[in-house]
Formats: sequence, structure tokens, C-alpha cells
Amino acid sequence: MIASRARVPRWSRFTATVGEPARFRGGDRPGGGPPGSLDSPVSLDSPASLGFPDSPGPHPGFSLIEVLVVIAMIALLLSLLLPSLSRARAQARSTACVSNLGQICRAENLYEVTNGEWMPGSPWTTGRSFLDDAGVWNPARGHSRLAVEWMDFVTPLRCVLYGSNSVPRAAGKSNSAAQAARSAILKTLTEGLFHCPANPHTMSWGHGTAPGPELSAVSYMTMWTIMRAGPGTLKEVLDDRQAGYQLFPGLRTAAPDADDPEPDKAPYYVAQSDEWEVAVPGDYRPRRTALGPGQIKVFAADGTRFYDEPSGTITYTTDPRAAKGMVSATPPPTARYDKGREYNAGRRLSYRHGNNDRMNAGFFDGHVESLAVDYRSATEEGCGFRGKAVRPQWYYPSGSVVRNPAALHDPSIPPDTRLP
Repeated sequence: MIASRARVPRWSRFTATVGEPARFRGGDRPGGGPPGSLDSPVSLDSPASLGFPDSPGPHPGFSLIEVLVVIAMIALLLSLLLPSLSRARAQARSTACVSNLGQICRAENLYEVTNGEWMPGSPWTTGRSFLDDAGVWNPARGHSRLAVEWMDFVTPLRCVLYGSNSVPRAAGKSNSAAQAARSAILKTLTEGLFHCPANPHTMSWGHGTAPGPELSAVSYMTMWTIMRAGPGTLKEVLDDRQAGYQLFPGLRTAAPDADDPEPDKAPYYVAQSDEWEVAVPGDYRPRRTALGPGQIKVFAADGTRFYDEPSGTITYTTDPRAAKGMVSATPPPTARYDKGREYNAGRRLSYRHGNNDRMNAGFFDGHVESLAVDYRSATEEGCGFRGKAVRPQWYYPSGSVVRNPAALHDPSIPPDTRLP
């Protein structure tokens, strides 16, 4: 019987010392000699001798044409991707704006529920103390600390959303302490929920009762045609003007309208004439029961206040009794260029969504819509806009009558048309 031999691992058949030739026993590698014979020496100092290729020399690099082709491909990809990314960012900003307006409108609904269905942001509601007192804003004098001007709808709604402690308080009873608190409150009118993410602009103090801080530009505005009273109240205020403003002493110190040379237009700041392009009902007051269907009436919408077209600047006034205040506007249907700067001269800033041809509008029932406009065919005077955004039914109380269609962007509306 032949004694069995223990199998030796293949690796044990290879022995060498670094720097010395290495030998394989025959049959241990392809092409080897017969078992037991020795092949030619293999040196560990030579990679090629172990089956590796020789070390390559320096790489010749890319040619100019190859580099240019790669650059062209990258540029092509960027040109395809960047517009999509830009549109996605714009859509995200518009979506955030819609969310803001939805919350603002729901807060307005809550305000109405607890305040007899009266609307915030009118001289006849939250701004009434400015009609009753001619002095500068000072809660110690009886002004409401929850409205820093007579069109201020933001501060009352901040109280609904965040509580009254979210509104800065005056450190004392002096006028200087009150104005310091007012400056702090003015900043909140265009911050947080009340700032549109698609509005990157700022505005600086232009004139008024006292210097003011630099602010983010106004983003959301109510409609002056909804926040003022009707022609019946105007007659009452005009009669009071003849008597020296006995009933409404605050109108004595109302800021003059820079766009209208006629002196003392203050009665028209708080009430509307039945001789204007659209006449609201005579007994109208800014109350939900008098407004009409909330699903077709705009409470607040995208807009830009105090835009000066020649200079391209945005300023504001600190007068608490300025014509439209800081956060109210002549509505989009008005084609009178001097009276509708918010949506005529400032059209590219107010219609800030889409291709600068859309604005988001929050309605009194709480829903938000994107309203389109086409101003490419506008005249040199800025008239002739078209689109859903300039339909008058959104911005006037139900029962209002179109008196002068020529003063609107859509002059095809028949005279005496009664708005729904």
C-alpha cells in the first residue's frame, strides 16, 4: 500500500525573498514544465513578470475639441434645467402666497364673527378713533392701539391670529413713546404672513407726521371701494365739513391727496360719490351683511402701494389719515391712471405671479384665486387692460351701478349695469 501524502497548498509551492528570483514548481502555472522541474526565475521586482502590464507613461490628456464638446453639453443641460428650476421656484412662491391669503381671509372671518360682522380696516370700524380725534396716534388719548391708521386691517388680524400681546405697546403715555411703538407696529404690516414671498421690494419713508423706518413693500391690500361708506354717508360728511367737522373732528387733520389738487378731499377718503365710475349703494357701510356674496367679493389681494413710475421708487407716508392709508387700494378695474397707481403704474409689481400677469386674491368666504390680466394692448395712458383681474364685480358691493364705463379698463360694460 502506498502511503498517502498530505496535499500541500498551492501557495506553499511558491517561495521567494524580495530582491531574489522566485521559482514555481512545474505544473503550478500554465505553460510550466513537468512536475518537479523548475521554470525560469521570476523576479518580484518586475510587475510584468507577475502578469501585470508595464506601468503606463504620462496620459496624453484631452484634446481641445473634446473639452469644447463637454462644455457645450453642460451648457445645453443647464439651458434646459434652469428655466424649469426658475418656474418651480416661482410656483412655490405663488403657492406660499395663496396660503398666506387663505389664512388672512379666515382670520377676517373670525374677526367678523366676534365683531357684529363689521370688517376690519375701515375708518368706520377699526379705524373709527381717527375720525373721532384729530391728534396724532396715541392710545393714551383714546386711539385704538390695534390700528395705527384708519385703513389698517393687518393689526386687528394679527390680534386674531397671535393675540393682542403680539402688538408692540408704547413704553409710556407721551406722544414720543407712542410714535416709537407705532414705528414698531408699522414694520409688522408687511412682515410674516402679510408679506408675499414673490415681493422682494422695500419702501422708505417719504412724508408724513413723523419719520418712519424702512419697511418691506406692501404685499396685500384691501379695496378702497369696499372699505368706505356709500353716498348717503358722504352727504352727511360733506354737511359736517360745512360745520367745521363737528361730528368727525379727525377729518380736520387728514393728509391732502397728492394726486388731487382740490383742497380738503377728506370726506371722499371715508365715503364714495354716486357720480363716480361705479356707484355703490347709498346706504352702504363696510359690513358683511351689506357686501353681498362672499365668494365673489375680494377682501385682500396682491398689490403694491406708493410706487412712483418715473423714478421706480417705493415710498410711504406715516400720516394715519392718508387717502388710502398704507394697505388699501383703488381696485384694478379703474383705468384712471392718476387714481389707480397700484394696479396701473405699478402693474408689474402688483401682478407679480405667472409672467407678471397674475395676482392672487383672497375672497371673503376664505377661498383664494389666481386672477389673470393682459395689459399688452394698453394705451399710453395705461388703459385697456383685459382679463379676469379687472372685472368690477370682485371689488364693489352687490348692487353697485356702473355709471361711466369709459373710466374702466373694460368700457364695453353697458351703462347702468348693476353688479352682482
